Amino acid sequence: MLSQDLYKFENGVLTFAPGVKHIREYMIPEEIRRTATKVVLPNTIKTIEKYAFGLFVSMKSINIPNSVKQIGDYAFHNCSSLEHIDIGKGLKAIGTEAFIGCENVDVLIFLYYYFKKSLLNSCSLKQQP
Repeated sequence: MLSQDLYKFENGVLTFAPGVKHIREYMIPEEIRRTATKVVLPNTIKTIEKYAFGLFVSMKSINIPNSVKQIGDYAFHNCSSLEHIDIGKGLKAIGTEAFIGCENVDVLIFLYYYFKKSLLNSCSLKQQP
């Protein structure tokens, strides 16, 4: 598959094509990483590899589907605008400092309850009731 078959980018929204199973290390060009405000993942994604969404500095939120089993090391490093992360219940493994540098995260659904907070180094989390 060519990269243009894997995703489309319009009006700040990066949408991965149905059938994509893996988000690879830095597979998205720098211009998109700097300007994407939203990422849409299909329910076919199995892994988010190391550095996959690193330096997505404009991304505000992401919903990770139940199909995702693994998030790699530093997968979301320095996503400085990221505020909301919703992760499905299929997650089995998360890499080292997957969310380091995500200083503005206010809502983290699922991870806060099932993984040690230390995995979220440098995230400022609000306590959930």
